[in-house]
Amino acid sequence: MKIYSHENLSLYRPLPYFSYGKMFEPLEIPERMVELLKEPAALGLEVTAVTDIGIAPILAVHDNESCNYVT
Repeated sequence: MKIYSHENLSLYRPLPYFSYGKMFEPLEIPERMVELLKEPAALGLEVTAVTDIGIAPILAVHDNESCNYVT
């Protein structure tokens, strides 16, 4: 099994949000990724850092109109 991760995941800290009349702290916090990545290591699986290969593979299967974020 291949497992990929990126160090930038530890930078993602969403803001608290309002729902059903109350404020909630998000569950997606950087510390959660640290805990999630402990399990593959415990099973002897290697976690590979992803690399940016650009937008070309996406555009090879999607036209530019379906990729709204592509300029």
